[in-house]
Amino acid sequence: MNRAHRVSPIHYLVPLAAGLAIASFAAGQSEAAAAVETAYLAVLVTAVLLPLAALAVRPDLELGLPAVLATAAAWVVPAGPTRGAAITLLLLFALGTATARRQIRDGSRLAWSVAVAVALALQLLIRSERLLNPGLDGATLVGLLALPVAAAAAVVVLARDRDPWLVLVAAAAALVLVPGFSVSVTLSLVLLAAVDLTRDRGRSRLAWTCTVLIAGVAFYWEPALGVLLVAVAAAHRAAGSFKASAAVAVAAVAAAALMPAARGAEQCLHQLALLPLLLPAGLFALRDRWTRLVLAAVLAAVGLRIVPDPGALAAPIALLALALRPEGAPWELQRLWSGLLVGGTTLLATYPWMRQRPLTDGLECLGLAPGWPSALGVVAAVVILGASWELLARRYPERRFSPIAAALVLLGLAAYASLPPVAVRPLGERPEVLGGERQRIELELPQGTRVAELVVDSYLSDAAALPAGTPVADLHLTGADGTRRTWTLKAGIDTGEWAARREDVASLPGFVAPAPWLSRVASEGDLFAQRYRGRKKLEVPIRADRLEISRRQTLPAAVSIAIFHLELRP
Repeated sequence: MNRAHRVSPIHYLVPLAAGLAIASFAAGQSEAAAAVETAYLAVLVTAVLLPLAALAVRPDLELGLPAVLATAAAWVVPAGPTRGAAITLLLLFALGTATARRQIRDGSRLAWSVAVAVALALQLLIRSERLLNPGLDGATLVGLLALPVAAAAAVVVLARDRDPWLVLVAAAAALVLVPGFSVSVTLSLVLLAAVDLTRDRGRSRLAWTCTVLIAGVAFYWEPALGVLLVAVAAAHRAAGSFKASAAVAVAAVAAAALMPAARGAEQCLHQLALLPLLLPAGLFALRDRWTRLVLAAVLAAVGLRIVPDPGALAAPIALLALALRPEGAPWELQRLWSGLLVGGTTLLATYPWMRQRPLTDGLECLGLAPGWPSALGVVAAVVILGASWELLARRYPERRFSPIAAALVLLGLAAYASLPPVAVRPLGERPEVLGGERQRIELELPQGTRVAELVVDSYLSDAAALPAGTPVADLHLTGADGTRRTWTLKAGIDTGEWAARREDVASLPGFVAPAPWLSRVASEGDLFAQRYRGRKKLEVPIRADRLEISRRQTLPAAVSIAIFHLELRP
């Protein structure tokens, strides 16, 4: 029997000490931008390490070492996205290590402290923008604390009579869609837990009351979401009966037909591919629980049509995940896949990346574009790899084969294959600014440099009033034979205003900014400056000797372009 995990109050002093050390360094920095970023990192490190104090089996290694390394990185690594990325990677690795070691120690039991600590740490990382000058207002406290605690409580309740990994896979699928614990995700998980408690005779009356109240809150929050969650609750309660499941499905389809379609509902079939993409092992539920699987798919399709928030998919996906069978190689692969999706989504959603679509961007890093081809490919990979390993295990029972090792190798090869080849980077460490007296950049390239794609990281200053699509700069590649290729950077498409998050900028009529590539705390200290990445694939590659970047003369005199990174990919 495992000994009870004890947390000493002194463990909580370690994150506070690390945050204080980083904050003291910020107070001594002379550069304003570096100082405010360091102060922000002090808050981020403290906030994420505090939940780890409740997880760590070996506090010296799983808490103390990350605190020391994060402090050292904040002091030694130069300010900028590199430092933020290093600290974020360290925090995510520490969270994953502490969680895995604690769960290995606890075995099949899912402790309340583990669920709450992991949910809080993930929410703080994913919603890290709220830690910039955090206040004690109700919205911040609810978003960062109340929602993950409520979701963790629901997960613990759902894991009482099930394999905890089933429920964790369900919660992971919900988490990566938004990402994080939004109101809709939390309501769906809590409603499932309340319905689950209605099966307890001693608590059924209270559980039914809570179910009705939660459904009422969801309906008040958004009527379409309330209808969907009621349907999911009914499906969850009646999933064992074919007739009851069919009645729920028919009622849900009828409600979807009567309610107005949400924006983007025409992409419902395409978005439905997220189900097999997130839960490829769900195919194995067809062996004896096909009713629940089909019902979950119907409810997901209904939800995609009537609810614009992707978090509403959390309940159908959770229902689907809870129908899986936790055995065999496919299930091991499903756990690995869910963990990778959570880690990748969290990494891309937090500082300094802060991607608006972290799940999509993370899948693209693995060479997977969201859609049916990728979904079917992932399902096929799980089926083939899982079946192969089960056959090997039967053929050689004296040996232990791990499908996880093979899956990691395959994922590594896929990620490597999707990376671009080695590129020429002609620019230095500091950005090149076009504006004022400087209107162009001229670069001599190694003779005969093959260029098939251009990548530019940049932002605009004082350009918020420019209409989307306004040309701001031209990139000209010239070959020795006089061949010329031109790419025009456009505002709102290839680059954008650095202060796009500022209220007075974001509220301008018609203002558009592309998704940020990297973010950094601005010197004002109350917003994130955004950097953008533009890509251009040439229809015909060129052997270039010279590159010229020129600012458009038609731009207002105050508009400038800062170019941070330039790649010429062969």
